[in-house]
Amino acid sequence: MFCSLLLLLSCAVPAATDETAQGRVELLNEGITQILFVERAVWQSTHYYSDFIDGAKIFGSRLCLLDVKSGKVRSLVPQLQGGLIGHCDLSQDGKRIVFDYKAKIGEGFRIWTVHIDGSHPRQITFPPEDEEARIKKYSHRKRLEYYMAQTNGAKQLPVTVEADRFYSHHTDDMQPCWLPDGAIVFVSTRCQYSILCDDFDTLTTSLLYRMRSDGSQMEKLSNNALSEAVPSVGEDGRVLYTRWEYVDNGAVSNKGVWIIRPDGTGAEELYGANIEFPAVHYAPRVVPGTNGRRFVCIGAPHMPAPLGSVIVVDTSRNRRTGEPMTYITPEVETRHQMFWDNFPNEKVKPFQAPYTDAPPFHTSREPDGHGHTKSGPLFADPYPLNEELFLVSYNPASFWKTPNAYSLYLIDAGGKRLPVYSNPETSCWNALPVQPRLNTPVVRGITDSKLAGQNKAQLIVTNVYHGLNGVKPGTIKYLRVNEHVPRPWSAHRFWTKPDQPGEAPINYDLYDQQHSAISKNTHLGLKLQLGVVPVETDGSANFLVDADKNIFLQALDGEYREVQRERTFVNYRPGEIRSCIGCHEQAGDTNPNRNKAVTPLALRRAPSVPGPQPGERSGAKPLHYPTDVQPVLDKYCVKCHSGSRPAGGVVLTSERTELFTKSYETLIDRRVLPIIGENHPKMGNNHYLPPYTLGSHASSLIKRVLDDSKSPCYTSMPLEDRIRLTTWVDGNGQFYGTYFGPKSLRYEKLPGFRHEPTFEEVRRNDFEHYDF
Repeated sequence: MFCSLLLLLSCAVPAATDETAQGRVELLNEGITQILFVERAVWQSTHYYSDFIDGAKIFGSRLCLLDVKSGKVRSLVPQLQGGLIGHCDLSQDGKRIVFDYKAKIGEGFRIWTVHIDGSHPRQITFPPEDEEARIKKYSHRKRLEYYMAQTNGAKQLPVTVEADRFYSHHTDDMQPCWLPDGAIVFVSTRCQYSILCDDFDTLTTSLLYRMRSDGSQMEKLSNNALSEAVPSVGEDGRVLYTRWEYVDNGAVSNKGVWIIRPDGTGAEELYGANIEFPAVHYAPRVVPGTNGRRFVCIGAPHMPAPLGSVIVVDTSRNRRTGEPMTYITPEVETRHQMFWDNFPNEKVKPFQAPYTDAPPFHTSREPDGHGHTKSGPLFADPYPLNEELFLVSYNPASFWKTPNAYSLYLIDAGGKRLPVYSNPETSCWNALPVQPRLNTPVVRGITDSKLAGQNKAQLIVTNVYHGLNGVKPGTIKYLRVNEHVPRPWSAHRFWTKPDQPGEAPINYDLYDQQHSAISKNTHLGLKLQLGVVPVETDGSANFLVDADKNIFLQALDGEYREVQRERTFVNYRPGEIRSCIGCHEQAGDTNPNRNKAVTPLALRRAPSVPGPQPGERSGAKPLHYPTDVQPVLDKYCVKCHSGSRPAGGVVLTSERTELFTKSYETLIDRRVLPIIGENHPKMGNNHYLPPYTLGSHASSLIKRVLDDSKSPCYTSMPLEDRIRLTTWVDGNGQFYGTYFGPKSLRYEKLPGFRHEPTFEEVRRNDFEHYDF
């Protein structure tokens, strides 16, 4: 019905109101004569990032060109209007359009180009050669049908299941953006990673890619474990995008804005890593004329869709606070994980709620619930024409998922809102003025070809003490290099089976939204150790890391104990050489020695290669509690903490529990190490923590066993054993060192049950699995 209506309306002009005419006059006054936009229903998504997974349900769409003066609309690719167009962008010269298109359920989004006059439509991305095999291997619906057939002879599920409830694990190429050199940056699921906080493994990750305008030379720019979205090009030629990640952070808070060069080098956070709400800073675009200092975005909740308030962020202000945010639409705010909070009679003043000063380091209020409204006013897709004027999609008052609730509006910082175009049959999105942007520079990172050939990058820290307030110079002796590892599709629990005939498969390896248990009540993503490097007496360090990996660091003292940790990661490209001033560096920080003829000591030598800590055969190793920590407990603690009457009622034996061991659950449950619980609470838990707040220096376990000679548990163990214990505490209490292999006691007889992982296994995406 909707598609046929679109055909009838392809040249129709909805009646213009006086306000609509005024809005178009305002656009003409800005020199804008044409607007490119997309017509389709609102995504019916369950999460801000899941439009391609479960939001693409109402088919029928148009790629449209609005003549501002006459109000006439032209459909540019009418042959595609039976499917779904999600996002579009204009080339720098304003003559070509790139957009993503989904033909039907069960197929992925693909990227197309077309000229601005509607000629030369061309599909430029296609399914990989193994697409059908991948769908057959990973599709949840096929697995469920298989198990039903095995258990009760049914050919189909015994209950009606909508096809769009199950993501087929096809690949999706989406949200394309033209680069100044004519290439295209976009997001794709070709990485084949799963969202970490998804116990059934139905949600999937999308990461930044780039390619030439004909679809060739496709290259992944990131290795994030979670989703990246909506890239746009700033005036300096760099790419802004929304990045979700959590490394010892609340799992749904950290969707800030990052910026990179078009080749993926120079990745840095612009804003949002330490902001509790809004949970999502979505669809960022640089405000013209601000030298990249200000950008506009949507402040959205984690669920259900990337809709919310229009916010301008001034990155010259303290980005660890709410101070940089100015709400252009202050009556709508997001102060919860789900839905919105509307304040029609007051102005929203951004603030950070006060945090407790002890574990689990979250606010005294409960931030994980629902906002009090599910309806407009709601905004999307802000495009800044200047510092005061913005094109947006706007739903004044309807329920958020009403298909035709969103129209194109012109709004200003003073509160004026004028409609520009609406279609009573559907909604309007992604409005772009048809104008050339010919002065955007082409920027590339300077890389070292020799390092690139080794797939390495070089990191230089000028002075690690910059930002480490209260840490005496000379304290930091080493940096521990770690990696945050994505969970590949191949880590799915292939061996799960129904308990009873007619049931769906049950995954007994899951814990607290972890599809494959890694920890109990700590972090959800796998951590991998790469080794340690020295820090010179002046606080400088110079070392190599693996390229295209999610690298984060820990500053260690002479006992290899953590003083401060990096609670985010950076992906360095092959051959990239990066430097930072110190820890917790902010945009605008300057090197205090930059005007002095002082060469950091670490730069007077060749870069270090991460190596082992005392007692380790290799610095590159999985962090695996059963082989790292339990032997230390067996040697020094189990004598007293076992049997029918363990000391203090504390059992530290290796006896297996359903998913872990007695000792591990005892230590975690008794909170003897200061953990960040990424899932509790989901929001918050992402504020800055000063040195010595986390890790072994703040652990009552370490104090009792290693530091307090008067403690009955004090043990004078050698440095090698001390390091095994403190490294585990400094790592936030991980149990398993791999996503792969059966873990529940119910799978005890399966091959690979709770095996000791190797470094090579953890790095691979296709470890041997136990398929049906």
